[in-house]
Amino acid sequence: MAEKPQTTDVFICGGGPVGLLLAYSLARQGVQSLVVERYQRELQEKHGRATSLYPRSLELLEREDLFDQLAQVGFFARNSITYKDGQVVPDRGWQILWKHFKESFHSYVLNIRQKYSEDIFRASYEALGYRVQFGWELSSYEIDTKLEDGHNVTARIKSLETGEEKVVRCKYLVGADGGNSTVRQLSQIPMEGEKSGFKWIRIDGKFNTNMPYPDIGIGSIETETHGNVLWVRLDHDAHRIGYALSPKLYEKYGDNITEDQAKYEANEAMKPYTLEIERVDWMTCYGIGQRVAKQFLSDDFVLLAGDAGHTHSSGFAQGMNTGIHDATNVSWKLAGIVKGFYDPVVLQSFEDERRPTAQQLIEIDKSAAAAISGIVPAKYASVAAESSPDEAMRVIVEETAPFTAGLGIRYKDSIFNKPQQRKIMRAQGTRAPDVLLQKPGAQLRTRLYEINKSPGRWTVLVFAGSSALTKDALSQLRGDLALRSSFAQKYSPLLDFLTVVHGGAPSAWIALGGPAFGKMLLDPDGSAHDEYGIAVEAGGLVVLRPDTVIGFAADLKDVQEVDKYFAGFCKQSSL
Repeated sequence: MAEKPQTTDVFICGGGPVGLLLAYSLARQGVQSLVVERYQRELQEKHGRATSLYPRSLELLEREDLFDQLAQVGFFARNSITYKDGQVVPDRGWQILWKHFKESFHSYVLNIRQKYSEDIFRASYEALGYRVQFGWELSSYEIDTKLEDGHNVTARIKSLETGEEKVVRCKYLVGADGGNSTVRQLSQIPMEGEKSGFKWIRIDGKFNTNMPYPDIGIGSIETETHGNVLWVRLDHDAHRIGYALSPKLYEKYGDNITEDQAKYEANEAMKPYTLEIERVDWMTCYGIGQRVAKQFLSDDFVLLAGDAGHTHSSGFAQGMNTGIHDATNVSWKLAGIVKGFYDPVVLQSFEDERRPTAQQLIEIDKSAAAAISGIVPAKYASVAAESSPDEAMRVIVEETAPFTAGLGIRYKDSIFNKPQQRKIMRAQGTRAPDVLLQKPGAQLRTRLYEINKSPGRWTVLVFAGSSALTKDALSQLRGDLALRSSFAQKYSPLLDFLTVVHGGAPSAWIALGGPAFGKMLLDPDGSAHDEYGIAVEAGGLVVLRPDTVIGFAADLKDVQEVDKYFAGFCKQSSL
């Protein structure tokens, strides 16, 4: 008798950071998953790979209750420095980025090597009762909706050690299996783009140097021979050095550069400073290319995330950051569909939001990779006053810093991001400001993002304004929300309410003439209202998506507009 197929809600191919984060996020929302990884853990690279996490990624990880664990391991980079010919070059290189971090309370970069972030993601996933299946690979899959049980994908997996084969039936299949994605290949989804021809070296280990401020966080050295040299303070006792294998060096070493040769060139790249390498944890020489999958959603039930959908250089450290955005974007959509909350058509919004973002990243990376490699990109030849790669790099970083930090990403209008309803409101499809609020009776303020962490749930912010001026509108709102036809009643399993009152108040009843909508929080100086563009004379409603992106906004009296918004993608009969 044939073995009974294993069933799961979501089958994730790839046990790297993107697959693990997605699986963990789904588990927190009550959705089953199976994660398979073809490599045995002990055979994987112990260190190296992705290392730097930007402010927006840290905000998203905080919402997943992972930030505190990462913070115990990583190195907080709060500044940067650039050198050339042994002198500090002000206002150039990575230094420019820090100016654009101030919008977030995570106004820094957290450097933690992928090994350690993966360990944390995996341990958190396993703490919820799951185990990653190592040593298995996806052999094939097919889609069959005839059984009408929701498990529309039948996948076949094979043990690389024993040759044993198993069948997995799932509702959705996600390829988070890297740049050589098996899921993408089986789906016959082409990658669009090209390789650049640039070659880079990266070395992690324990280093000693007489370069000033070696532990500042992230630095660079502008050279004529090794491109824009990267210097990063990592977790534990390690640093990373990275440099370009220029055409001259490539001619000398080719693709088979040895560790000793790479160490020698690292010393050359650091001049006039010295470099002593006590220990090498990891080293790589790799080619640079920029490619994006033609689609991120195939046949309604198969998705690509992370490097499976887009590959680029590590020049601006975007690989893992972009993967985190992918995972946290799709997790709540998948969970809501599996649980019957949303119409499956909403899954198209994952591709509609994340693929253009990947394309934007790739366009940036084409120019950045060239400048880092010591070549002035054609696009920046006219704006680089010195006609130098370093000056071009300064312009690129300045222009793209909000996007690089993740704080300036904007998703286009969709069923989730409705066109702006209030002219003074922040744009829908953008990150919600993380404002300081005050709990009743508290002496200190609390960040919105610390309060608002329910997995997979939407947040309705009721900005009450000055209640002396908005009391009539608040009274009408209370009545409208109590109606069975209101979104607050129809979609209550998806919603959290927070009431933000301008000024101080001894109780909700004094401030609002009745109980708060959800929890009451105070905005003593009106700064939260200002950040969201809410007039204290009028108040307003702001709907935040589960990934803390602004979805919709309306006046206090326009509950019917919010009803229509949620009706656009929710299945009322399942709530």
